[in-house]
Amino acid sequence: MMPMTDAPTEQKYDAVAGTYDQRWSIYVQPTLNYVNERLKLPHTGRLLDVSCGTGALLSRIRDRAPGLDLVGVDISSEMLQQARKKIGPDERVTLRKGNVEQLPFDDGVFDVVVSTSAFHYYRQPEQALSELRRVLRPGGQLAMMDWNANHWLWRILDPFLRRFDAAYRGCYAPEALHDLLHAADFEEVTVDPVNVGWIWGMWYASATRPS
Repeated sequence: MMPMTDAPTEQKYDAVAGTYDQRWSIYVQPTLNYVNERLKLPHTGRLLDVSCGTGALLSRIRDRAPGLDLVGVDISSEMLQQARKKIGPDERVTLRKGNVEQLPFDDGVFDVVVSTSAFHYYRQPEQALSELRRVLRPGGQLAMMDWNANHWLWRILDPFLRRFDAAYRGCYAPEALHDLLHAADFEEVTVDPVNVGWIWGMWYASATRPS
């Protein structure tokens, strides 16, 4: 099977990788801090960060959970290069290039899968969720955070992004994401609206793969 590609997203993030953390720090820092604080992490096991970008969340989790083996996957080679610089040599952390719709991992190999500020770029959300479920072990935890389509900011920006950002696919309301997770055969699904910082309207979702 030929690997899936998403050229607009890959090209966009290859181009901004070197300045991404500084340019978007007002957004990145509070959202990743929120995810890191809310994640329920096991003492041991494997965690996958999908669309890991520059590795900012992985570096936080590494400091918080020394017993976990961490894996990051991203579509952008340049973002992964920034992640390697940030994380440095660490045998606990593995970084790989890949697409969420065809993850380069075996079935059931992760205890936790997390995705932050990326779902609005996924071309086929149902396929993406199917892949996230596939790589989780039975009983494993999925955690995601992304833009809340019900929030005034994204109501304003959504039509603009659809027209001018070739990588953007659309953001979701909590109710719609809840239905997608159930349709993907996740259990214990919760999707909470969250305001992060002074402007960012998000949702935080958690679910488990059935045991």
